[in-house]
Amino acid sequence: MKITPAMLLLLLYHHGQGLSHHRPYLGLLGCLGRHTSRRNRIHQKLLSSSSSLSGTPWHHADDDSSSKSYKKTTKRKIQKRPLAASDTSQKKDPIVDSPILINNNNNIRDKERNRYIAYLKRATNIIEMYTRQQQQQQPFSLFLKQYLAADKRMGAQDRRFMRQYCYPYFRLGYAFHSLSTEEKILVAIYLTKDEDENDQVAEDPLISFLRPPWYNTRLQIPQQRQSHNDIHVDVNTDTIHTNIIQDFVYSRVQATGYTFSWSDIFPFPQIQLSHGIDRNQWLQSMFRQPYLFVRVRPGKYHSFHLELQKAKNISSWKVLSNQDPHSLEERNHMNSSSRFDIVYEYSTCIQLPPSTNLDFVQKHLNRDYVVQDYSSQRVGELFYELRNIPISTIWDCCAGSGGKSILAMDILTCKHPTTITPPVPTTTTTTITKTHYRSIHLTVSDKRSSILNQLHKRFTAAQLHGHYTSFVLDLEQPLSTFLDDDNIRKILSQQQFDLVIADVPCSGSGTWARTPEQLCCFQQDRLDELVIKQRRILGNLPQVIPKGGYLLYCTCSVFAKENEDQVAWFTQTYQTFIVEKSIVLNGIHHRADTLFACLMRRV
Repeated sequence: MKITPAMLLLLLYHHGQGLSHHRPYLGLLGCLGRHTSRRNRIHQKLLSSSSSLSGTPWHHADDDSSSKSYKKTTKRKIQKRPLAASDTSQKKDPIVDSPILINNNNNIRDKERNRYIAYLKRATNIIEMYTRQQQQQQPFSLFLKQYLAADKRMGAQDRRFMRQYCYPYFRLGYAFHSLSTEEKILVAIYLTKDEDENDQVAEDPLISFLRPPWYNTRLQIPQQRQSHNDIHVDVNTDTIHTNIIQDFVYSRVQATGYTFSWSDIFPFPQIQLSHGIDRNQWLQSMFRQPYLFVRVRPGKYHSFHLELQKAKNISSWKVLSNQDPHSLEERNHMNSSSRFDIVYEYSTCIQLPPSTNLDFVQKHLNRDYVVQDYSSQRVGELFYELRNIPISTIWDCCAGSGGKSILAMDILTCKHPTTITPPVPTTTTTTITKTHYRSIHLTVSDKRSSILNQLHKRFTAAQLHGHYTSFVLDLEQPLSTFLDDDNIRKILSQQQFDLVIADVPCSGSGTWARTPEQLCCFQQDRLDELVIKQRRILGNLPQVIPKGGYLLYCTCSVFAKENEDQVAWFTQTYQTFIVEKSIVLNGIHHRADTLFACLMRRV
């Protein structure tokens, strides 16, 4: 039941007259809540505020004189009193201006403030626990998931705030290392918040409660940046203008009173980046969560597009590319009545907002679409180089979850597409495509059996079952040590592969915007270990690649030491291999990952 102002005033009146034990008062008080404890709290709050309302002490229920004259007093006291001149000018709302409600508002604000302080302390505890256990090299997403699952008291909103307050801390890398964990969290939340339409920082309640002066500072953009003519926008990309980001970050830092330099985030100037990657732009990309990208598999775009239109939680998406050499132009899609009735023959990349929930198409995962970063999908450009080459055997030697394998099979098994237009006009523009396929046998391996178990489930959903062979193999060890295994010996000693895909373990520096804890915990010794590991893997591959065969070397790193330097070492050590094509897949301006890929051929 809704409590009206008149009912609340009547409650106050009954308290003043000592009639709180009578049925009308108890009935009104009962409307405020079923539980006795809640009614008692309201009753005590009315008692504690009595003197400020009436200016006189309250009459209590045990006052016999009040109870005897209940009816007469009620009739006399509740008559409407005309407003005095002073009252008419002010016209104060007796409910809004009531000290009880003012106290309630203060209590509510204090309660909210305490709640966000509790979030901050919990986030501090999580981060400090994780950094102490970092030697296990466990992804923070998995650590946080296990931590939150163990605490049954935390609801969905609490879990969301924990993620929201933990990840910004890691995005600052080594910067602000002299601050306490709590203070660094506050600075990180403030610096990594996106701007609103007025170029101001979107306010966070935690900062509003604990550091309100930061939001009182107007962020100024230098005059040379304020003209739209000075802002570079690439027509076919969602370009981050890094100079604008830099200006806003420096303005925010100035509001905090601290000092900051981009080199503070990653203080390893001796580590060179791959060609075409600007160090400051790479570091600035850490401040934003990348987009979610999906690759719609060949011939599945029409049905997936219809599912997107039905989804209520997705307001917009973008078709970035379609991997046909005659690629369609980029299109922006709003969730409206517009639709495309074209069945794309080739894979299509769709960009979605970060943290998009794909439960609405979960049943079609891997069958109709795969979750794959934009730059990772662009590795397909090198597979297209081999479409006219007779490829019949492929070995993905560091398969992981099998994303590159599915991409290779989608591109290389499909050739000579023929489009047939229906002879009878239809209400929609639909094309019927007939495709000729070639047979390719796929072999996959990884040193982790658990990863291969996940791969088997994924390949089954992708309908690749029966078309591949898998086995556990650690390529950091010489191949000769595994020849005692009959299955491995049969596969490796009696078979040569037309294409070997080596998506080797690496620092993952091209994906640190998604996993910022790796930035915060980076050690140069770890990079040196990875370089040695990569060379061990590469050294095992020439013996299984015949003359005319291909090796595709891939990393998700921005470091030249893992990319161009490794290719140079390999071609110098194994001089029968030459570089066909090498590309740095820079995803910074697309809010995507950055990868390196090099296609080599044995001559």
